[in-house]
Amino acid sequence: MKFRALVAVLGLVVACTAGADLNSTQQVQQPAFSVEHMQMKVVADGHTTLQQLIDKTVLPDGLAAEIDRWKTPEGNEVTDLYLSAPSRQALEHYTAQLTLPADREIAFEKLDNGRWRSFLLEKTVELDASAVASTHTGVDPNTGRPIVELEFTPAGAQHFAELSTRISGHKLAVLEDGVVVQAPIVNGPITGGRAQITVR
Repeated sequence: MKFRALVAVLGLVVACTAGADLNSTQQVQQPAFSVEHMQMKVVADGHTTLQQLIDKTVLPDGLAAEIDRWKTPEGNEVTDLYLSAPSRQALEHYTAQLTLPADREIAFEKLDNGRWRSFLLEKTVELDASAVASTHTGVDPNTGRPIVELEFTPAGAQHFAELSTRISGHKLAVLEDGVVVQAPIVNGPITGGRAQITVR
């Protein structure tokens, strides 16, 4: 994939100049993703907020505290604590007891193994449907999964470039109707004005 600044560890990649066939709609059904309900928010990874909160409670059966670890382009290690459970409802029930800082919120993602996980997010909506000029659908030849390519407006492209520069080495969550679809690690400035979402 080109535009390697956005690592596809969790699925979202920047639009590539080769590979994905964005016109081959006959190969894949229309992705079940609504850009109209999309938001992008910064993941508050590396913060100790969630750790401090769950240290004060007992995790119920089925819930687990897990850790993501990775290194930024500068070589600094980031540790991100999250919760996982068999269902979204179980996570919602537990996290409803937590008192979060005013500028933070919790969202959830369904994993490939069927479990759900939590993300601690900054509340600010960095990009939404108003930043998207057009969309195209296709299939990722590497995974066989449907994709939606976003082409940003000039203002959206500028903000995406500034955002990707600011949060380099950290995660950016893509949400649809409040549910996390992807949350990849951004590894540097992305100036192409396009992004690609892989739909489960």
